[in-house]
Amino acid sequence: MNIKYTYLIILIFVSVLSSVAQGTHFSQFNTTPIHVNPANSGNFNGCYRVNASYRNQWNSVS
Repeated sequence: MNIKYTYLIILIFVSVLSSVAQGTHFSQFNTTPIHVNPANSGNFNGCYRVNASYRNQWNSVS
């Protein structure tokens, strides 16, 4: 019975690691609200908003 729980925990751990392989917020870099329309910087419900975008892709090719 204890080995079943061990396998279950390993399965959950591996599935969680593989599900974060591609970040949904950064896979379409050009569709962030600030890049689409700079007026979207004030479109939020809150006191403070901090937004940073950084893209580092294909460095080894160039």
